[in-house]
Amino acid sequence: LKLCSLFFVLFFLSCNKNEKFIMLKGYISWQQKDWNQAISHFLNAKEIAEFNENKAEYEIYALSSTYLMQNEDSSAVNNLKKIENTTDEKLSSSVFYQLGIIAFNKQQYKLATSYFKKSLEKEPSKLDAKINYEISIKRIDDELLRKAKNAKINVKDDEDTYDAIVDIFK
Repeated sequence: LKLCSLFFVLFFLSCNKNEKFIMLKGYISWQQKDWNQAISHFLNAKEIAEFNENKAEYEIYALSSTYLMQNEDSSAVNNLKKIENTTDEKLSSSVFYQLGIIAFNKQQYKLATSYFKKSLEKEPSKLDAKINYEISIKRIDDELLRKAKNAKINVKDDEDTYDAIVDIFK
């Protein structure tokens, strides 16, 4: 929520009056958790930005944030991928952070770690990215440990089975 507010402030510094008004309406809808209305406004603002030959990066980010709130991860990822190469360091950091969150929620911890690391490269002081990076590494370690334990159990089961078969043949 705090992150979304920051981007709306930054956005208002870089767009025309009509676009600002529509984004404000989208932001209000977003705050009220009226996701469909927010998407409608953000799509409208995106169209205006593109018509005016602007990049529409903040509009796309706002759309992605709204899709995430609706658990529409694939739509969010598709939009975030469109703006992952932005030159705006704060926006880029947030894009990678959101991609990391999506990957983490899908239990794709290596991918999540990669995204959180990219987020930190763009904005090294980003505490949320640092925390989630460490949590992702911990999950990777936990998975490796669990797999190693399972492999050890399977080896022991195989040895027991082999011994039982040998005893039968004796």
